[in-house]
Amino acid sequence: LAHAKEAAEALQGSSASIELPAARLAQARALAHLGRWGEAMQLLDSAMTARYVLTPSEILQEAADVHGWYGTADTAQDLLEEAARSAEITGDGWRVSAAQNLIRLRRFDEASDLLERVTPGSYNAECAHLARFLVVRAQLGISRGDPDARQLAAAAVLHAESQAADFWWHAARLLAAVTSSNDKLNAAVESVGQMDPAILSVVADQLVLRLGDIEHPASELIRDEAQRRPDRWRPALRHAIEHLGPRTVVVAAQLLDTMGDQEDIDRLRRLAKSLRSKSVGSDLGRRLARRLAPRVFVEDQGRVTLKVGDRLIPGTEMRRKVLSLLCYLLTRPDLSATRDQVLDALWPEMEPDMAANSLNQTVYFLRRVFEPEYREDVSAGYVHHDSDVLWLDPELITSRSRLCRDLIRTCASTGSPEDVQALSEAYVGRFALDFAYEEWASPYRDSLHAAYLEVVERAIHADASSGHYDRGIAIARRAVDVDPEAEQLELALLRLYHVTGAHAAAAEQYGHYATVLRDELGIEPPTLETL
Repeated sequence: LAHAKEAAEALQGSSASIELPAARLAQARALAHLGRWGEAMQLLDSAMTARYVLTPSEILQEAADVHGWYGTADTAQDLLEEAARSAEITGDGWRVSAAQNLIRLRRFDEASDLLERVTPGSYNAECAHLARFLVVRAQLGISRGDPDARQLAAAAVLHAESQAADFWWHAARLLAAVTSSNDKLNAAVESVGQMDPAILSVVADQLVLRLGDIEHPASELIRDEAQRRPDRWRPALRHAIEHLGPRTVVVAAQLLDTMGDQEDIDRLRRLAKSLRSKSVGSDLGRRLARRLAPRVFVEDQGRVTLKVGDRLIPGTEMRRKVLSLLCYLLTRPDLSATRDQVLDALWPEMEPDMAANSLNQTVYFLRRVFEPEYREDVSAGYVHHDSDVLWLDPELITSRSRLCRDLIRTCASTGSPEDVQALSEAYVGRFALDFAYEEWASPYRDSLHAAYLEVVERAIHADASSGHYDRGIAIARRAVDVDPEAEQLELALLRLYHVTGAHAAAAEQYGHYATVLRDELGIEPPTLETL
């Protein structure tokens, strides 16, 4: 990467335009190998825009190799087919690249046909071409289960080593180990995985065939590499789950559970049901569902609004009791309450049986606010209703009021201006005005607001005493905006304006202060000079 970057910088200002995209392609390949995928894609795009200085097929083929080794086979196939359309004749280099990608796509007969058309040793435009050809031939043999797969892998090892083609030598070593004993397999994975873990991805499809035989610490190296490049490993793991033996299936499923995408949740849950009689695997898919679930943030200061991932749901669009249940649980320690507490708070006038039935219906609708296609077996578990306890998952759901409560605790322990500033910006109003007259909401709303005012008053006093007037003014101004009736805060703001010489601002603020005292409290205000 360092050499390719240096080359690109040197060529940037020269007339060697034909070499510049080649240097960028070398950078992209190195970045992809190191797992810096976003940067690699930017450089590939840059090279693609310079097609006029290289034949398009060369750039497309190299880009396809990057995707084929480290990314998605479908993208690589599209690039290879475009390269074939742009070239009058496709050479052996293209055939080997295409065959290697077709093996990933499990189109073995097509891959075999391409390899049979390659003349080993006759094409020298690609570094280590013959070593790569032998590796790809071994990959095909292993993937198809050919009886000569071991001999093919051994031949690839010997040639790549003799040519000092380290990239392909490491890959060939892994392929040879796949055809060998468990001990040799684990030793090779550990050796290559510690030295150059990206090579594990180059032969991922073949390694997955023996996944059930790979033990710690080699298994940890594979897990780390798979999680680094999930797009590369997911198809191989899915195939293993659907077609391989029980031991490999469970290991592949456990790995996919850490890095799968939405479509894998159903796949893993189906597998979990088939394994239900066994102690391992019964929870497959649940962790993945939680990891992929959109997080919920409840704007519960002022009028209530929910943000579920990218979806914005005004509280007015929800059933009132559903919104009540959500907000009630947000006021509770650990977001949980007993069923009796919920019934007493939300259905105090109902008979117990009718109230319990209403609660069950409300839970039903609340779950579908978060997951419109809710199914218990694949749910991320936003709302739990087990036995006599009801709770929200704090890893999936939070709210502005809880964020502020945590900041208040932090301010109480640290007292740092930064924490106070964070609280000042986060707190935007009293809790859940939709339920301003509900008895269950008042204690939480009042205690949170009082705690906020206490932190702010202490901070303003400290800033006034230490001479940080501008900071004190900013905090006081925000607090007065939040609570225009907070007389002491407005008085503190007036005094800070005065001490900083902001007389016009002080006079403007005094007008509001005097009006509140007269109209709201029936008190004649003292003069501004007296204050």
